[in-house]
Amino acid sequence: ISHHPLIFSPVKSITEDSIVGQKILLLLQAGVSLLSLHTRFDGALGGLNDRFARDLGIFPESVAPLLEEEPYIGGIGHLSVKTSPEELARTVSRALSAPVKLYSAQLDVLRIGYCCGSGKDLAAPCLLAGADAFIGGDIPYHTALSAVEEGMTVIDCGHHASEKKAAKIFRENLYALSADLDVIAYVEDLGGEIVQSD
Repeated sequence: ISHHPLIFSPVKSITEDSIVGQKILLLLQAGVSLLSLHTRFDGALGGLNDRFARDLGIFPESVAPLLEEEPYIGGIGHLSVKTSPEELARTVSRALSAPVKLYSAQLDVLRIGYCCGSGKDLAAPCLLAGADAFIGGDIPYHTALSAVEEGMTVIDCGHHASEKKAAKIFRENLYALSADLDVIAYVEDLGGEIVQSD
C-alpha cells in the first residue's frame, strides 16, 4: 500500500529503460499487488488531512467543499485561541519537524484553511471562505503574495513534510483490522533540508 501512486502520469510502455518501468517489472515478477490511495486517503474521514489538522491544533469545521471538482480536498477549521502568524508558523514547524515558509499578513489568526500535500489551488477559496491563514505545501510565491495582499497569512510547510505520516496511519488502520498482520511502515528519505539560522 502506498500513498503516492507509482504511476502518476500515463505509461506508454513498461521497460527497464525508466525507473517507473523497473519498479513495475519488479512488482510483477514478485507477484506483488500495489494499492495507492493518495488523494482519496487524504480526504477520507480520519484520513491524512484530518490527522494533519489535528497535529496542527486545528479544529475542523463542517463547511461546503472548497473546490466543487474535488470536494474531498482540504478543509477549514479554527484554533482554540487567536495567535500571531509567527507563532502559528513555529507550531506548524514543530508539529511536522520541518522548516516552513511564512508569508505573513501581520494580523492575528484564528480561522485556518489547510491541505496536506500541495494545496496550491486552495488559498483563494480559503480566503473567500473567511480564513485568516492557509497552511499547505507547494505554494507558488505569487499565490502567497496575492493572499497576503488580501489579508490572509500563508504558510508553506512543504509537500513531503505534510504527508510523511501516511505510512504510520496506514499501519495503525491495518493493525486495527487485525493484530496478526505484519505491517512495515516506510517513509522515503528525500535527504536533509538545510536551514540557515539568523
